[in-house]
Parts: sequence; C-alpha cells; structure tokens
Amino acid sequence: MKILYDYQIFRSQRYGGISRYHYELIRGLRRKHSIQVPVIGSVNHYLSLLTGKKVKTITSSAFMNKVYEGLNRIETYLYVKLWRPDIVHLTYYNPYILSWLPEKTRLVITAHDIIHERYADDIPADDKTSRNKRLVCDAADRIIAISENTKEDFINVFGLPEEKITVIYHGNPFESSQEEHDRQPDPIVDHDELPYPYLLFVGQRDWYKNFIPTLTALAAYLNEQDLHLVCVGGPPFTDQELALFDTCGITHLVHREEIDDEKLRRLYAGAQVFLYPSLYEGFGIPILEAWSCECPVLLQDNTCFREVAQDGALFFDTEQPETVVAAVDLIRQDPDAREALITKGNRLLTGYSFNATVDKTEELYRELIHEQNR
Repeated sequence: MKILYDYQIFRSQRYGGISRYHYELIRGLRRKHSIQVPVIGSVNHYLSLLTGKKVKTITSSAFMNKVYEGLNRIETYLYVKLWRPDIVHLTYYNPYILSWLPEKTRLVITAHDIIHERYADDIPADDKTSRNKRLVCDAADRIIAISENTKEDFINVFGLPEEKITVIYHGNPFESSQEEHDRQPDPIVDHDELPYPYLLFVGQRDWYKNFIPTLTALAAYLNEQDLHLVCVGGPPFTDQELALFDTCGITHLVHREEIDDEKLRRLYAGAQVFLYPSLYEGFGIPILEAWSCECPVLLQDNTCFREVAQDGALFFDTEQPETVVAAVDLIRQDPDAREALITKGNRLLTGYSFNATVDKTEELYRELIHEQNR
C-alpha cells in the first residue's frame, strides 16, 4: 500500500496525543508499506524521531505561518498528483485536500473529540475547526473513532452513519520503547532534583482541562501536607494561575517541568498520584502512560474516562471539592488501596497496545482498497 499522512498536526503540535498517535501509526506501518509524510518545517518532536531532522522552532509570525502553509500545500499536492497514494490519512481537519484526491485514493480521518462543538460558546467566532471537521467527515471514506464515546459523539453531533465509523483504541505510548526499557533498572527518581512528595498533572491547562478548579480544591491539603504538584507540558504558568498560587499560599508547592519521554516516565514512577481532571476527552492517553509506570490514576468523572479506565482509577468531581481531597488522601494513606489500583491498571493496560492500533488500522485501509477494486 501507498499511504500518505499530511502535514497538519506536525506543523501545529510539538508534543501531544494526536501527533503521538500518528507517529505510532507511521512507525508501525512503514515496516511493510510505502509511507510518505510531506512536511516542510515540522515542529513535532515525534516526527523528528522518524526523520532524524532537527525540530524547527515554532514561529509566532502570522506571515511565516502562511508561508509554511502554502509550501506544505504545494508539497502535498505534488505527492497526491504524482505519487497517487492508495490512502490519504489526514492528521487534522482542514479540508484543503478534498478537491485534489485521485478517484481511486481513499480518504481516512481520525475523530478525536467534539471539544469545539461541545464548548462552542468558548471558541473564538473565527475558528473554523468545527466547520472543517464536518466537511472532512462528510467526505471521508472511513472515520476512525478513538473510543465508543467519541463515535457516539460524532454520530449525534454530525449526523454521520454508524457504519462509516470504526472504533480503534489508542495504545500505550511508552510501549514502543518498553523492550529496551525492560532491560534497564527501574526508573530512579532523584529527589534532590524533584520536589517530593508530589502529585503529577500532565498536559495543557486549557479551561476544559479543569486545572484551576482542581488546584483550588486541593490548595489547603497541599499546604497542610507540604505536598507538591508537578505540572508537565503546556505553556508557562499564566498570570491568572500565578495569582491563584499566591492567593492560596502554594507558590512554593506548584512547579512546571519541561520533559522528554524518559523524564516523563520517571515523573510518573515517582508520583504519589496522577491527577487527570479534564471535563471532556476523546480518549485520555496519559491514563495508559501512568498505568505503564505503576502510578495510581485519579480522574474527573466523565463518560469517556469511565469507558477507558473502567475500575483502574478512582473518580472524583471537582464540583464537589471534598471528593478530590478524599481520593488523593486515600491513595496516599492506604497502601492496600494504592496497590489494588496499580494492579487493576496493569491488568487493563494489556488491552491497549499500539501494535493492535496499527494492525486494526492496516486492516481498515485494506478493506477500503478492496471495496474500491471490486
């Protein structure tokens, strides 16, 4: 098969679940198939692992972004017209490519979430993501949903036929290096470099990630227990966040770390608890990361997290702040509860493999080509 993944997510995301997902697909499928990823000026860490090319610095210049956008569209157009792939798998929702596709090329898009639709009132009026998503989903020959919850969301919001959507779960992002990692000693957490003891928060801190309500619920407990909160990923703390830390008297207890995969593993391994308070996600890859490092997982109670984590996490509700504190305190104070949660996570993790994700995606591609050739 000839498979093309386009530039979109690799130009917009340095780290993150969507780019990691596409990286894992490319890494797995290129062993047996011809893969092209035409990207000029990639800013993505994961793609650099495949290409060996140095990651570009993200530019804030609107003019340069337009230049790169134009160059990438030209590059993609040439690959589509001259290479004529069997499958084009868009990495995000911009529909620029729809009028270029050869008749026999099948189009695939992965449905990640409906954040832009669910929280439309909080999205800038000029943001075209929702419109683009509808256009691409309507045009796609097949849609991959990353959870059953996401599939239902897309059916309900966009009126898509159920048979057009196939659910393929994500896998453990640390799985690809697990064999090498297993030959090494367990991760050593240097408590001289990290604040200890600490809770861990991973990823962006956009409002729907529920960071501020969670921190507000925990502030008094952090102070009382001299307990730290380590945040990894996302931008530097905002003025609003810094003001909150100061008001709550926890400035000395909240930290932000720059990370790579190995440091992230060490942080999970050393954390007393991983906190994931998002109000909505399409899947929740950090759940699998935490399980793979035997870190207890505490989640905001929502439908997707219930589907993915099942009984391998404790659930809380930030609208009832006492449930956040109670969940953290239980895992910190009760070794049996902590060990039981880790054991359940280990068991559930076996059902989430990027090898399976790759195999099921390859099967979907083959089905599309077979349907075209009938």
